[in-house]
Amino acid sequence: MATELKPPPPLLWRSWPVRENGWRSVLLIAGLLTAALVVRMATSQTYLAIAALAVLLIALWRYFVPVTFELSSDGVTQSVLGRKRRIPWRAIARHETADAGVLLLGEEDPSLMAPLRGLYVPWGSHRDEVLRHMSYYLGKTVRW
Repeated sequence: MATELKPPPPLLWRSWPVRENGWRSVLLIAGLLTAALVVRMATSQTYLAIAALAVLLIALWRYFVPVTFELSSDGVTQSVLGRKRRIPWRAIARHETADAGVLLLGEEDPSLMAPLRGLYVPWGSHRDEVLRHMSYYLGKTVRW
């Protein structure tokens, strides 16, 4: 499985999309506020606009909360709001790369719903290091 003899060094970084994505974040926030305004105008009910905004914020929470990722010989560790979740390398059945990160899946399920059960790890400026870990610990990468 390993393509190199020496394992890559541990890698630790923080992903915080709202802070990292500049104008995309501004457009997203403007879109959220616009959606709330449309609900307010359509229903004349402020509480419904606030509820709609709250639902959208809950659905997009990962965009607004910083997440720390660590790749090491123990596996992939994700830390969010003081809570840690570690996935050992042996628990990852397959992985797929995307433009801005890698999707880790715990089973070989090819269904359309499988990505919803996986963990997406955005690599930010650490693309090469993340791919090196994937190659060393998991082998061949599939393009998403």
